[in-house]
Amino acid sequence: MALRFIASYLVDDTGSIHLGHAGESLPPGDLGDDEVVAVKERGLVEWLAREGHVRIRLRPSLVSAAAHARLMAWLAASRPERVLLSWYATGEWHYEYLRGAMPAGERLSALIEQHGGARAVNLCRRPLPLTAFPSERLDEALAFWREHRDTFRGPDAMRVLGRLLNDRWILYRRFTPGGFAVEGFSEHHAGHVNRWLARDGRLESSGESFTARACAPVYRDVADQFSPGCDELDAVSCWAGYGRKRSRFRRLMLPFRSGPTIWVAAAIRLDPDIDLLD
Repeated sequence: MALRFIASYLVDDTGSIHLGHAGESLPPGDLGDDEVVAVKERGLVEWLAREGHVRIRLRPSLVSAAAHARLMAWLAASRPERVLLSWYATGEWHYEYLRGAMPAGERLSALIEQHGGARAVNLCRRPLPLTAFPSERLDEALAFWREHRDTFRGPDAMRVLGRLLNDRWILYRRFTPGGFAVEGFSEHHAGHVNRWLARDGRLESSGESFTARACAPVYRDVADQFSPGCDELDAVSCWAGYGRKRSRFRRLMLPFRSGPTIWVAAAIRLDPDIDLLD
């Protein structure tokens, strides 16, 4: 039998509250299509209240620190008699009843910590064979690497190589064993990436930023081994001026030399179907 909820809200990654389907009759099992996307893909949290009872739906790996704080404040203020937690992890929904605000808050915090949520960066990376990079001109790009890997002409060479890398690429020059600087990039990146490339464009292995965890150490390994690499990533991270963004892509990395200088050309192919986070 459908349950009728008095109020329904969505909490976004800034902790802001948005009115949901207030007063609608909803089956106790599944969300509608819009809510599935909001919770599973974007990390929003759904809060439904009914006369002292609360149902909370979330994907712990995507929940922001601000949303987590909002949930804890709501639990403390509303003091529900019973809480149904519905969380998405390992490819399926899980359900758990808890009595009272304190047990529910402790369980929520434990789930978010377990699955890597409420952090500046939560990411999962999986190495792939080179043939997994989706490009019709992959063979030509690898042939270019074999021919020019020891005689690379830096940014000038990207006029040729860039066309073989789906025109979504970044060229890095190594300036320390673990640090890289952007020397060139194509025009087809997302706005937050373009802003970072234009304003900063340096990679360091230290820190908790996306580039420190997902880029610098990977490019260092590719440069040290001097062998092409391929991987796929699923990451949620904070970008200055843009807030939290989820990035899902496959990446091809080609190392080059020019005298004592080491370069890494990285090609990116976005794929919203990649889903590596818990």
